[in-house]
Amino acid sequence: MGIWNARVDSQRELISPFGRVFHPTSPLPVAQWEDKINDEEVIDFQLDDPIAVAEYGSDRAVRTVHPGDH
Repeated sequence: MGIWNARVDSQRELISPFGRVFHPTSPLPVAQWEDKINDEEVIDFQLDDPIAVAEYGSDRAVRTVHPGDH
């Protein structure tokens, strides 16, 4: 059990029918059951608004938002 992240880029086709093409990357683990973070074991977790803009870095400082950030 854990949290995984995958980036999916979207691109409009340049020829008819001008549809969208999606380019997913391989999933990457973010946090897994029994991982150690700051010497604490992950035994449970909760996600709130997982597709929000990343306005703050891991140090809680305001950061510049770039396209594709979540």
